[in-house]
Amino acid sequence: MPHVLFLALVLLVSGCAKNQADPAEITRVFDRHSYAVCDLPRMQESLRASGPSALASFDPQAVFLPPHWRPELPARGRDHAGTGLVLWSAGGAAAVVRVFPGSPAEAAGLKAGDRILSVDGRPVAGLPEAVIGRELYGTRDGVFRFKGRSRSGGELDGSLRREFGGMPAVWGFLVPGTRTGYLRVVNFTAKAAARLKAETKALLDGGANRVIIDLRGNFGGSIEELSSALALFVPRPGPLFKAVSRHPGYCRVFSAGEAGPYAGLKALVLTDAATASRAEVFAAALREWGGAAVVGGATAGNVSVSRGFRLKNGASLRITVARLLTPAGLDLDGKGLAPDVSAGEADKGPREFPAALASSDSVLVKALQLP
Repeated sequence: MPHVLFLALVLLVSGCAKNQADPAEITRVFDRHSYAVCDLPRMQESLRASGPSALASFDPQAVFLPPHWRPELPARGRDHAGTGLVLWSAGGAAAVVRVFPGSPAEAAGLKAGDRILSVDGRPVAGLPEAVIGRELYGTRDGVFRFKGRSRSGGELDGSLRREFGGMPAVWGFLVPGTRTGYLRVVNFTAKAAARLKAETKALLDGGANRVIIDLRGNFGGSIEELSSALALFVPRPGPLFKAVSRHPGYCRVFSAGEAGPYAGLKALVLTDAATASRAEVFAAALREWGGAAVVGGATAGNVSVSRGFRLKNGASLRITVARLLTPAGLDLDGKGLAPDVSAGEADKGPREFPAALASSDSVLVKALQLP
């Protein structure tokens, strides 16, 4: 998983700079702030012998950054891009189900409800879904050529350059021919809860009576946004989740004063091994409250709350100060959330969730088949 690889890289590099770490200062930070009780004399001895790489045996999420070192996460899928268009294939055509703002698809005037009938001169009815998917999302600056018919009946004939690499934190669509809405929650960063509320409302107004919430690849985000997002679905006033620690200053119960506007909404949740942190708590809460089925793979098992500390020599140390528990008090750290229905494949490279041709997403299709 990306965060594990990043941690390994940080500890490897920082281990080469072990003389820049003060074992006594680091153990003081752990003593005053660490979620878990640590054997401080053994920690000091390990730090003197091995440097910051020894921290992993005391806190698997600990990160030490030497002075003046600024890590840069590798850009995953930098050479891949899309058109800003999501399609759903059915009945010999591919229906437009989502157009992202600021994308080539929006600039071309495409709208949800339009129908794509041919791609690069080949009828959609005779094309494998994988081929259509590669035309929509693939090597950056490639071109997606299409013909079709707009939802108002006019002809469509154009081309879109694959140069769109972003998407909102939350977006969705109504699955054609069903009353099921799909909601993709990329992360719980700023305004994610507000977008989740608006997108859910739009789906319900459009006729959906249940939603599939896709948390695959969701790395977490803000605790406050998680709280606001869960408050939309909570069935009654009470706790949403809690942060626990041996230090009272890091303990906190997040609660709702009333039932959420979408309490009782039938939901399914999609997860995988890259569903981490706040996303794991969100999925578990929906299952505990309303019996939401979890489909996909087991989650990451990393629900720690971390905090960064600046050390006296300019280095930085980030350690676990608390853990998040579900509304029922379940601690997922180190275990993750097991799915009710296993589905999915190992990651085969850069991709979006769902695929740009959403009907080719086998996990989503399997979830649709559940009652």
